Amino acid sequence: MIRYDFAQRSEDWHRARLGVATSSEFHRIVTPAQGNLSKQAPAYMYALLAEWMLGAPLPDYSSDFMERSSKMEDEAVKAYEFETDLKTERVGFITDDSGLVGCSPDRLVGDDGCLEIKCPAANTHVGHMIERKLDEKHAPQTQGQLLVTGRAWVDTVSFYPGLPIVIIRTSRRNDYIEALSAALDSFVRTMLKARDAINRLPGGPFPVTPPKPLPEDFGTFGISDEDATAIWNARQIVTDSAPVGTPESPVEPPAEPPSAETTLGLPPIAQEPAQAQESGNGGKRPGMDDLRRQMEAAKAHPRGRKG
Repeated sequence: MIRYDFAQRSEDWHRARLGVATSSEFHRIVTPAQGNLSKQAPAYMYALLAEWMLGAPLPDYSSDFMERSSKMEDEAVKAYEFETDLKTERVGFITDDSGLVGCSPDRLVGDDGCLEIKCPAANTHVGHMIERKLDEKHAPQTQGQLLVTGRAWVDTVSFYPGLPIVIIRTSRRNDYIEALSAALDSFVRTMLKARDAINRLPGGPFPVTPPKPLPEDFGTFGISDEDATAIWNARQIVTDSAPVGTPESPVEPPAEPPSAETTLGLPPIAQEPAQAQESGNGGKRPGMDDLRRQMEAAKAHPRGRKG
């Protein structure tokens, strides 16, 4: 298993999923009821091959309720944690060792569980309240997450503000997972053969650089010190009427750029002041002491008052 912890729906997340069969689309590979190979599999494979060749995701259809679930996800997670007294953990993308089959659970729960958030229409939510079970169409996604992550169960949350939360737990179905695994293996082998054939066509090959897990030294704000340094250096450049780097507007990089937390966590007034326009104090913008003295002088001698 390979785990990537960048934010879901970020550019890195989309890049990691290029050409990878994901659990939310497993229903296009297998039939929900039995886990047999679906007639939709060839069309889905062509879509993944197109992403792999283009190096970019294809246009994605997003319904109003899918966008609603994304916006209300944090609120639903808080309700789940309060109701169950369980702690959840964010995760970006998880694949099997081949990197060609993956999933993106909304959260991980402890060592054994996954969490899926649904924010449906009120009438659908009430149906979940009464029936307390998932439609069979969700089996490829839930069992697929358990296949990829190796976990024991998935809690699916149905959330609608003002109504009781619904939590439906789905446990591993080993017979289903076995059939799903065989179908996915067949799908991946066919897709790899297609890639090989495409690479021999004019215009090939089409190399894809696999994504790399984020480094472990990321700071509080989810950014490395290296990126923070680049941001800091960029902020030191003051563009006036003269081009950057000319004698009228020299550019000098800071001696010691701060860490990611310092760069992003403090208000601008607490940052080291950037080099500024020419002025009466040696070409630098007045510091806080200079500004304070000017303000005190202005109070002592306001405009229009004769001394």
